[in-house]
Amino acid sequence: MSCEEMGMTVVQHDAQYWSQQRQEWLDRVERLLKQIDRWAQSQGWPVRRETVEIKEKHVGIYQAPALTVTLPGGEVRAEPIALEILGRGDGRVDLDAYPTLNRVMLIRRGEEWEIITDSGVPLHASWNKRTFVRLAPELVA
Repeated sequence: MSCEEMGMTVVQHDAQYWSQQRQEWLDRVERLLKQIDRWAQSQGWPVRRETVEIKEKHVGIYQAPALTVTLPGGEVRAEPIALEILGRGDGRVDLDAYPTLNRVMLIRRGEEWEIITDSGVPLHASWNKRTFVRLAPELVA
C-alpha cells in the first residue's frame, strides 16, 4: 500500500529546494567548525581542516568541511554526516575520538546543537565552549 493510499501526504521538492537546503546546511556546518576551531585554539590544541564527500538521496553528492583537533592523548574529528537524518533534526555532525573510538553526535534541532551519545542518550548539556573543552579530553581518554 502506498503512502497516498494510506492517506499520507508525500511532499516532493525540486532540485532548487535541495540546493538551497544544502547551502544552508553547509553554512551551519561552517559556523560550527569555526566555533570548534576557536575553542580548540584557545586551549592550545592544533586544528587541521579537511574536506569530505557526502552522498545523500535528495541533497546529492557534495563536498563539506571537516576538522581534526589534536589533544594530548588523541584526536577528535568533527565530521558532518548528513543533512537528512531520521527523526527530528536538521543535520548531524559526529565528534569521533582516536584512538578510543568514542563518539558523540551533534544533532541540529532548530537553532541549537543537541549532544547525543552513541547509544542515543542526550547529554543534557548546552553546546558551548565550556562543554566542548570538557568533552573533547573525555572522548580521547
